Amino acid sequence: MTQAQGTTGRLLADRYRLGEVLGKGGMGTVWRAVDETLGRTVAVKELRFPGNVDDDEKRRLITRTLREAKATARIRANGAVTVFDVVEEDRRPWIVMELVEGRSLSDAIRADGPLPPRRAAEVGLAVLDVLRAAHREGILHRDVKPSNVLIADDGRVVLTDFGIAQVEGDPSVTSTGMLVGAPSYISPERARGQKPGPPSDLWSLGALLYAVVEGRPPYDKGSAIATLTAVMTEPVDPPKVTGPLADAIHGLLIKDPVKRLDEPGVRELLKEAVNAPEAPDAEETRMMAIPADPQPTPTDARPLSFQQEKMLGALRALTNAATAKSDPEPKLKPVAVTSPFSPTRTSGFPPARAPLSDVVPRRTLVIVVTVVVLAVLGAIIGTAFAADRAVSGQRPGASHASGMPDDRVADLLQHVQTGQPTGHEHVS
Repeated sequence: MTQAQGTTGRLLADRYRLGEVLGKGGMGTVWRAVDETLGRTVAVKELRFPGNVDDDEKRRLITRTLREAKATARIRANGAVTVFDVVEEDRRPWIVMELVEGRSLSDAIRADGPLPPRRAAEVGLAVLDVLRAAHREGILHRDVKPSNVLIADDGRVVLTDFGIAQVEGDPSVTSTGMLVGAPSYISPERARGQKPGPPSDLWSLGALLYAVVEGRPPYDKGSAIATLTAVMTEPVDPPKVTGPLADAIHGLLIKDPVKRLDEPGVRELLKEAVNAPEAPDAEETRMMAIPADPQPTPTDARPLSFQQEKMLGALRALTNAATAKSDPEPKLKPVAVTSPFSPTRTSGFPPARAPLSDVVPRRTLVIVVTVVVLAVLGAIIGTAFAADRAVSGQRPGASHASGMPDDRVADLLQHVQTGQPTGHEHVS
């Protein structure tokens, strides 16, 4: 039979009815199917042979598919896919397993961007649970990467595709000299051709966590050879995250498998990251309510003209200057010295009369003088306003805001600032 053996509606082993295609790969197709015996929806993985392969390669692929089914069936973890059955049709195995409704982790990162640190730690713990269960059974996954992790619609995290898993005690089905897996997620010891162990899967988990929080793998040089060389020789750029999750990623990506963080150490750090309080996003703009500015009370007064504003400024300057000239502290006043032998007698000179500044503080005198000056100027300005209202129509050269001629205002301002007589006063 050709590669298009699987068709919608086909019945496998008189039990599994194929439906729509859920995904395709280089060597297989995953179908949605219905178990007509138990009345449940399942996923069926069909093995497809590449074109022009010899019988030896077909046998190797069949052995690999059966190994995946056996390895997955031996793992007891919530994050592992449950294998229900393996049927043989057309001299090929078909794996029947539970259907996980969701999308791959790589698709989620591509669509939504990097995960928050807490969710990334949760994903890491779920994958770590599967790896621990697999390692206890003597199984190495050897292909831990985001595209092999499913995020179910209910939030469950599932590690899939044990197709290149290495099972202890079984001969390898990998071709001699062939390095399988994604280069960005292959551990340094595997890249050097050394025998892998559980630390190799943990390194791949560290690369996965790095990609989850950064949106890209730790090493990606564009080609397999350049990427594997970087994995073996170059240090990794530190991730942007901090805290226990960053420590876990750093410990997992240590190139020496002997010094690499082990499973209990990773688990402790990831649990701390899950339980850590959410840090606020530094780039997030916070919205806060700002009370409205108090509205000015409407009045009938006309706005001040330019000349009037200058006059008020001069008055303020005069007041500040007068205040600054006053002594900050009163000076000591001289006292009359009396004779110790005649306490009631004083000097023969008549007693001097105390100056006004000794009776009233200078600051008070300055304030009084300033108030008087302001009152006089206010009276002058009020008289000008009254004259403006009495005159029907403005004379040429009059101020439009106050009704006072511009030259009169300027002369008054000069008089306040310098004390010189105005141009409208007669100088004797």
